[in-house]
Amino acid sequence: MVNLIKKLWSKLKGDKNNREITLNIVYTFLIKGGAMLISVLIVPAYVRYFNNDTAYGAWITIASVFTWMTLFDLGIGNGLRNYLVKSIADKDENASKRYISSAYMSVGLIAVFFGVVGALIISSLDWNILLKVPSHIVRLSVLRLYIQIVYFGVVIHFFFMLISSIYYALQKTFMPSLFTMVTQLILLIFLYVPNKADLETKIIVLSVMYFLAYNVPILTASLILFTGRLKYVRPSTKYFDLDTTKHIIGLGGAFFLIQLALIALHSSNELYINLFFNAEDVVQYQYYYRIFYILFVAMTLVTQPIWSAITKAYCEKRYAWISRAYLFINCVALLLSLFSVLLALMYQPLVDLWLGKGILHVQSNILGLFCAYTSMFLVSNVSNVFANGLGKLKCQTICTVAGAAIKLTIIILIKNMFDVQWETVMLANVIAMLPLFIAQPIYVYSYIRKLRRQEVVNNKPIRRNRNVAF
Repeated sequence: MVNLIKKLWSKLKGDKNNREITLNIVYTFLIKGGAMLISVLIVPAYVRYFNNDTAYGAWITIASVFTWMTLFDLGIGNGLRNYLVKSIADKDENASKRYISSAYMSVGLIAVFFGVVGALIISSLDWNILLKVPSHIVRLSVLRLYIQIVYFGVVIHFFFMLISSIYYALQKTFMPSLFTMVTQLILLIFLYVPNKADLETKIIVLSVMYFLAYNVPILTASLILFTGRLKYVRPSTKYFDLDTTKHIIGLGGAFFLIQLALIALHSSNELYINLFFNAEDVVQYQYYYRIFYILFVAMTLVTQPIWSAITKAYCEKRYAWISRAYLFINCVALLLSLFSVLLALMYQPLVDLWLGKGILHVQSNILGLFCAYTSMFLVSNVSNVFANGLGKLKCQTICTVAGAAIKLTIIILIKNMFDVQWETVMLANVIAMLPLFIAQPIYVYSYIRKLRRQEVVNNKPIRRNRNVAF
């Protein structure tokens, strides 16, 4: 396996088109390494800050659910990313202006809609009941204020996050990771500052800091890019074009459906645990998830720079490169899957070092579920990224939608039939991942083989019949 990776890497490295990808992987590795360290340190910092698992569990649930909203752009971000790659490669400045302006205007309208509707919903719901937080711990008025602050921070971020799609199209895939790292670093520093206020005051102050940390990095990056390298294509209302928007959404619509299904499949664990079990169980889930998250980050190091590069290679008909890259990254995913087993074997001493002894008694059945889920995610993620880059989304759409439905159905059935704990959510995850885990790699591999055969036929020299005169 290792020798195969070395051989494939040498071939990929020798291709002049891979230099930028290599640099992106190196930069992303350094940034993600820092982000990974911060994500590990921030959990005990949150635990000490709240000093209450119910309040902390509610915070995690709200933060994770509101993060979903950044995906509700009708697929405009991913559509912009793919089309912008082509317009930049073609040096078509007018097309780039139309794509960027149309995307920003469209997302801006969606953000305004979210802002108005969200304000009405937040003010009308009883959050103590929904989050299972007793009013003697946090009053309803405090919960509403905290949720409003965090929500509008996410709405603003939702608008400015299109800059990430532009950086991806520019082959600067490490930049969105940098935004995330800076945000997490700001929050980590804040959490370690001594604060002797009561719990309710702490929640409000943290929500304000979350608002600022979430938006200042991405707003700064937007100003730098649109006053510098891309000042000639910065968003403008006069370049908004409805047909261009439809064009972007035409491709992005499939991405959007996949995003919705992926939310229900991968990003709903905290919500389902809070909904069907308890807020305290969300904290237990985080104790397991955070360390395995390291492997998700490691996979992102390789796959994020590849997406736009695949789109570019596909436009240039460099199918042999796509085939080699697919094999290489699958080998990396398999190695990381093996590492997840090693991580599981040494989990208890790692947790004791991380959180302190006695905080978490590791259960082997939960550990096995996380290990299986992580391995399946890593392998299927490779095919997902290549399908996204190639624009072949049919199989992924069907499997993710089916998986999302299967997951919720299993949780409801098992919860109603048996006396079970929160790990039921992880069992449902593993079962729901099976369609995508099996079908998507087969689909993508078959399509890449078809491209390779087409390339061989097109490059095959024509043999002239000597008996026929032309």
